[in-house]
Amino acid sequence: MAFWGEDYIRALEVRDKREQTNRRIIEACKIQFPERQSRAKLIDVVSQLQGLQNPVGLAGNDPSVNGPNVVLVSSLRTDLASAQRSRKSLEDQVDRLRTEVAEMRVRSQSSQKTTTELQQQKYSLSMRLRDRDEELRGKAKLLDDVHDENLSLTLQLNMAEGRSRNLTAENKELIDRWMEKMKQEAESMNQKSEFS
Repeated sequence: MAFWGEDYIRALEVRDKREQTNRRIIEACKIQFPERQSRAKLIDVVSQLQGLQNPVGLAGNDPSVNGPNVVLVSSLRTDLASAQRSRKSLEDQVDRLRTEVAEMRVRSQSSQKTTTELQQQKYSLSMRLRDRDEELRGKAKLLDDVHDENLSLTLQLNMAEGRSRNLTAENKELIDRWMEKMKQEAESMNQKSEFS
């Protein structure tokens, strides 16, 4: 029969494995989502650029085309810089979370070890308690037996004392009767000896 704590620990391990597989997907989405957003902005900007009559590289000397391109390039650079900053921030968060996960795993293992030790102590103490209960029941039964034996011996002693008193009284009566008889016989012999 499996100990309930072992089932609980196994269930926790299964849950941790399931969460770890999902965590990789979540972290990948966290990293890829800002990159996808910046790519989408880049595609929008490129499509806007292609919508212009002259491509960016060929606009060279025309100041009317050069102005919007500079703004777009500057906007792209700003968006790219903010995307890289957010990516760096997210990477820092991922690193910090990985460190926390590692610490939590260590704590979880420590907790599992402590739980196992406490369960073993509980089992040991319950066994000692059961043994002590059995010992106390045995001592209580022995005490009851001694008490019953004491009552029985007291009753026998009282009966023996009563019998002894009866026999002493009967013996005294017999001695008194015998002494009376001897006295009468002695008197009778004295009287016979006087007449003779």
